[in-house]
Amino acid sequence: MNLTFTYSILLLVASALFAAVASFWVYRDTVPELSSTRRGFLGGLRFLILFIVFFLLAEPLIQRVSERTEKPILAVLVDESESMTLAFSDSTDSDAGGGFTELLSRIESATSGERSQIFGFGQDVRSTSSFDSLKSNRSRTDLSNALDHVRIALENEPLGAVLIVSDGRHNGGRNPEHVADLFPVPIITMTVGDSTAQKDVRIQQVITNDLSYIGREVPVRVRVRNEGFGVAPLQISLSRGGTLLDSERITLPPSGSELPVDLSFVPDSVGLFQYRIDITRFDGELTYRNNRESFSLQILEREKNILLVAGAPSPDVSATRRLLSDDPNTKLVVLTQKNNGTAGYYEGAFPSDLEDVDLIVLIGYPSSNTPQSEIDLLVAKAEQGTPLFFISDRVGDLVSIQRNLSSVLPARPTVIRPGFVEGGFEPTEQATRHSVFEISDRRNVQRWNSLPPLALNQTRWEASPTASILATTQIRGISIDDPILVVDKNGTQRSAALLATGFWRWNNVPEDLEDDAVRWTELFANLIQWLVTAEDDRLVRVAPVESLLDESDPVVFGGQVYNENLQPISDVSVLLDIRFPNGEQFPYTMQSLGNGQYRVDIGTLPDGTYSYEARATRDTGELGRDRGSFSVGALSIEFRNPYADVRLMRQLASRSGGFTLTMDQLDRLPELLSTLSSFQPATRTIESETRLWRYLPFLFAILVFMSLEWFFRKRFGLV
Repeated sequence: MNLTFTYSILLLVASALFAAVASFWVYRDTVPELSSTRRGFLGGLRFLILFIVFFLLAEPLIQRVSERTEKPILAVLVDESESMTLAFSDSTDSDAGGGFTELLSRIESATSGERSQIFGFGQDVRSTSSFDSLKSNRSRTDLSNALDHVRIALENEPLGAVLIVSDGRHNGGRNPEHVADLFPVPIITMTVGDSTAQKDVRIQQVITNDLSYIGREVPVRVRVRNEGFGVAPLQISLSRGGTLLDSERITLPPSGSELPVDLSFVPDSVGLFQYRIDITRFDGELTYRNNRESFSLQILEREKNILLVAGAPSPDVSATRRLLSDDPNTKLVVLTQKNNGTAGYYEGAFPSDLEDVDLIVLIGYPSSNTPQSEIDLLVAKAEQGTPLFFISDRVGDLVSIQRNLSSVLPARPTVIRPGFVEGGFEPTEQATRHSVFEISDRRNVQRWNSLPPLALNQTRWEASPTASILATTQIRGISIDDPILVVDKNGTQRSAALLATGFWRWNNVPEDLEDDAVRWTELFANLIQWLVTAEDDRLVRVAPVESLLDESDPVVFGGQVYNENLQPISDVSVLLDIRFPNGEQFPYTMQSLGNGQYRVDIGTLPDGTYSYEARATRDTGELGRDRGSFSVGALSIEFRNPYADVRLMRQLASRSGGFTLTMDQLDRLPELLSTLSSFQPATRTIESETRLWRYLPFLFAILVFMSLEWFFRKRFGLV
């Protein structure tokens, strides 16, 4: 034990001398006069009070150092995924729970003499005090997350080794071999299950879209794998809610191989729907859990309708048309004005109704011979909130643009000049923070200089007060503040303007510039997406936290609530109603997390499609509602490769300095652990500090001595 002070000990001695002198001086003469014994007693109390105060002001610190020998901790990680049951199944219908329980009993017996910490893991990790609470019901296996969790949870404990009991079917998270390379203690692996392919016919993969539209055919590709069966017919069916949508009858591929099968259907209603793939069951299969698989698909009412109107044919028109056509979720209508002196468009008549148009793209439009009625129709549509994207071109009539489009564009021409000069594209600092510039190497401005130059009109453009200038010009290496790319979001109206021509060159570059040109393609796609994205002004927003759910995953909802100024509010009641596939409805109350955030965990749900409605109330008034749907699928990812991955388990042990363990070696676990240098009793040095100036008994002592001095002064009649 060591006593130290923040200040010099000499200062404390001087303070003690001062306290002694001060105490003596106070009581050298008293009225009435007291005996020397009484004066000495009172002076001693005063000295103690002053000395304790000076002692504490010096910030005394007691440091203790002790040593303790501790046994190392064995962290036992048990795989709780569904595939663990396959190691103990004698047939497809047998209950494997007994085998799993027996395994846990043997592990408990083998580790009973060790200081152990038990963890169960699947897609996440949980600590438990008993092997009896472990189950085999998780839908995924993430070995890397399990190892990271143990390392962090026991970083301040004498962790000596980790025992992993698993079949090694890692199907979530990053590569666990990389985690094992840097793991601080040896990993001991015990592989459960058979590493050889068992007789099984299974769905290996289902490939389809995440969303589609009413009336559009949806392709679904199913990969079927055969292990151990001979030639036989196989029926594959696609259904929704018990209604058959498509089916194919094929012949099983040879054992050890896969066969892709293409199915399709045409959706006829809007919403989130769950679909199911089923294949024929064969006697003697390892499991039937991988003979079916569910997937969800969001069906939308229609595609985005984009109207592209050009003042004349040009390379920029062709390049823009190709970029817009690359999106399979858009329907593009192109109108190119004739430039041979005749009225009209090459593709047909100008539409009289623009009701279904979701985005207007103008390239060099209007031109000098564009009818005013058509310009008025486009401007009226833009003023109603339809996004507008203007691209400059040589044929555009800048006088007409200034007169007709200034109110709906993010920038307007102020000083019109006819000439063009070559220049570069230079993103602004504001661009690096805008979602449109979510592109590769977004902060490397110099890469834009490697692309061919653009043709810049010498007209002076002025951005609107609410607009954001995302790119300016660069002429002969000199940066100029004239805007090239401007965007604006004014209320519900969104608009953008590209005030240069020649972008088509960026789609036709040499091979060494293709990586730079790809950034333009990404930027253009982001720009279109930003324009057509509707502004989310909902005051109540509630949705499941995870988009992919299966029967073993807890369904967690998150939500936000805002006032009319879109400021988060936390003192509201949020009620959530979940409607089950059978029509039953169950209410839940979401808990406030602060800052307008709300959350509720409603537990696991069976396979099916669910709808929900959330209602936020404050006092006696309703703030708003939100509704939606979600799907819980019967995923079979744990059964897509129904055999143990012995190689991975060996690699985890080898890379970390551990060893592999078989079921027959379980009884020798204590003996094998003793051979590890990390699993030896360790002497742990424990350092502790006591800050005496924070110790309450000293404060009590000061109060007691002050009270005694006051009491005896009154008792002795001192003034």
